[in-house]
Amino acid sequence: MRAIIKDMVCINSIKLMFILLRIYMAGIIQVALEILLCWQTKEAVS
Repeated sequence: MRAIIKDMVCINSIKLMFILLRIYMAGIIQVALEILLCWQTKEAVS
């Protein structure tokens, strides 16, 4: 019984890690796009 709970916790933590990684990656991409957009508008203005 204890082994099953251990496996469940392990699987859940791996799932959580993947979700966090996905959110982290999405955040980085979003920030990069915003910086790129800002830089492009600055280039267009100058």
